[in-house]
Amino acid sequence: MAQPGTHEPVMVAEVLDLLQPSRGGLFVDCTVGLGGHSRALLETGATRAIVTARRESPIDTTGRLAAIVRRAVPHHGHQRIDPATRTFQALRIWVNRELDGLDTFLAGAARRLLANARLAVITFHSLEDRIVKHTFRAMEKAGDGLRILTKRPLVPADEEVARNPRARSAKLRAIERFA
Repeated sequence: MAQPGTHEPVMVAEVLDLLQPSRGGLFVDCTVGLGGHSRALLETGATRAIVTARRESPIDTTGRLAAIVRRAVPHHGHQRIDPATRTFQALRIWVNRELDGLDTFLAGAARRLLANARLAVITFHSLEDRIVKHTFRAMEKAGDGLRILTKRPLVPADEEVARNPRARSAKLRAIERFA
């Protein structure tokens, strides 16, 4: 497991298998942390609770914000992901505009692929995975010499998730230029 504040690559064997790297090849690692469900999360009861709490006094710590969100979001039994985590993620995505331009980036990267070159993308959130999936499908359908290699995304094996819990939501998709 990675130490706090460090990065442990996800699905390394699968990426290498899809990319089929060769000596002298050009490879670009565009690791980027994107998030999903931003708009829906920002429209939840948590948003109203945050606005109400801010009217009473400033929210000056992340602990206070997390407590407000936890009280506002209904829950039934054990939750795998803390609702405060989702809210912080949604705020980060919105503030940083993290999903803007993902489709444009993918299209630009695919245009630059030489014959038999491949582009592999690992996503960690459903919204970014949806963007990758739809962009890859549109590029394949456009008939520009691109073929999707992963009709369904590859996901990490249970052993990898046990070793690296951050891998649990990873999905790997790949496309290849054949002409």
